[in-house]
Amino acid sequence: RLFDAFISMMTGGQDAGQKTQVACDAFRKVLELDPKCSPARLYLVDVYAVLPPEMGGDRDKAGQVADELMAYDPICGTVARAR
Repeated sequence: RLFDAFISMMTGGQDAGQKTQVACDAFRKVLELDPKCSPARLYLVDVYAVLPPEMGGDRDKAGQVADELMAYDPICGTVARAR
């Protein structure tokens, strides 16, 4: 799903924002099942930190997710904060 969103962004697809939202929803679902899944949190940090607001980017959310990650995985949390 994230790859689909990336391809859509790179090719100027009109559905890039929607595909990004689907990918983020999938990562949040993973976190419902396993709240300590560091890779899912790292992906969310990347998405929130890099994308423009109209496509789902949100630097504040990225920081919040990085802080959550730091609470139980200091190494990945440090990586997330550096992004």
